[in-house]
Amino acid sequence: MGKIKAVIFDWDGTIVNTMPFKLDNAGQVFAKHFDVSPREIALSYKAYSGIARRDLFNLIAKDNIGRELTALEFNQLSQFFTTKNLESYKRNQVFDETNREILGWLKDNNISLFISSSAIQREINELAEYLKISDFFTEILGSGEGFKKGKDHLDYLRNKYHLDSNKIIFVGDEKADIRLSGRLAIRCVGISQTVDNDDLRDEFADLIVSELSDLRDIISRA
Repeated sequence: MGKIKAVIFDWDGTIVNTMPFKLDNAGQVFAKHFDVSPREIALSYKAYSGIARRDLFNLIAKDNIGRELTALEFNQLSQFFTTKNLESYKRNQVFDETNREILGWLKDNNISLFISSSAIQREINELAEYLKISDFFTEILGSGEGFKKGKDHLDYLRNKYHLDSNKIIFVGDEKADIRLSGRLAIRCVGISQTVDNDDLRDEFADLIVSELSDLRDIISRA
């Protein structure tokens, strides 16, 4: 790898281990509003995870109620989901404290750190503040209408911080992250915390690591 100037991290499953709670909460939220199985909702959520919430919820709804959500339905479900998620995160251990060291090391070595997530902005910001990790990141980007993880986020970061694509790596834990990085022509490090190495390898991740601390060697060799 060439000299790395910036690392863009996925959020769920990469920096924080929130997915188990999201799956459970999504099931509860949809079941409260519709006559659906929480288990089936969780399965749909897991299948489509990695895209913006509006798109995700519409796919879940089409699978389970046969149609997309109205704007009012989505807003109600989204607000309820965010509230339940934040409650769950604060009751449980969702951040591996050993990762605080590698984030500090990267920042101390003048690597700009960013979050690019399909989660909504409020949810990421509130959790990052609660965990006291906000200061590690130059900017935290969530997804919403008209501004989503992917090309929107990358174009914004490249333009605002004058970053060349070949000086950026993206770190994510899902196959969707690897595919997205490939489409955007930036290098991707797959972290195998939530999926099998072979799944990430099949999507042609540039490198695969088992934990965030492995980034120290990658950056040092760049």
